[in-house]
Amino acid sequence: MPTESNFADLKIATRELISRCNGIESSALVDGCRVGKSNISRYQSKGDREIFIPIDVLLALELDCGDPVITKTLARLNGYEMFQLPDAVGSRGPIHKQLLKVFKESGDVFTQGAKALEDDNHVSPVEAQALLKETNEALIAFIALQRLLQKRIQVGILEQTATIA
Repeated sequence: MPTESNFADLKIATRELISRCNGIESSALVDGCRVGKSNISRYQSKGDREIFIPIDVLLALELDCGDPVITKTLARLNGYEMFQLPDAVGSRGPIHKQLLKVFKESGDVFTQGAKALEDDNHVSPVEAQALLKETNEALIAFIALQRLLQKRIQVGILEQTATIA
């Protein structure tokens, strides 16, 4: 069940999205935004706890600013994490090369983690930022490998089906 804290997080994310769209007036002018300034203002207002941004307006604003601010917040509130993948990640290339990239990126996570822990057995905020960067790069490498493996399985099934027919 959603909590007051969840609703507050959504209001904060809405305020950030509107800010990234250059404010209330600019947000109301975004192509696909079917509401006016007063509604935009209410969607971000802590005082209007019952009013939230409609999904079509959310989509229009997130597409306009290029960052799924509220969508990421919703994902986090539901126990998921979102991050942007590079274009065409994992769409082509040999599996062995992607495996080597996974090994390298995973190694970078271990190296950065060991470096963070070596002096005091704690991860400082600065060290956490560096470790997060390496972790995200490893996740992207793993997702690219996952896509290549899925593609290989699909091609194999198609090849088997063609041989049988």
